[in-house]
Amino acid sequence: MWHDPDRSDPRVGYKIGTDGGDSGAPVWEFKDGYAYIIGIHA
Repeated sequence: MWHDPDRSDPRVGYKIGTDGGDSGAPVWEFKDGYAYIIGIHA
């Protein structure tokens, strides 16, 4: 249920644990059809 980053689409998130190139980008987790911001890439 993870997707490649696409900042133009708020429904698309970032896979937890990805590294490189996404510094400061939000980390999304999809649950029950909703996307939650659970952190920020270091």
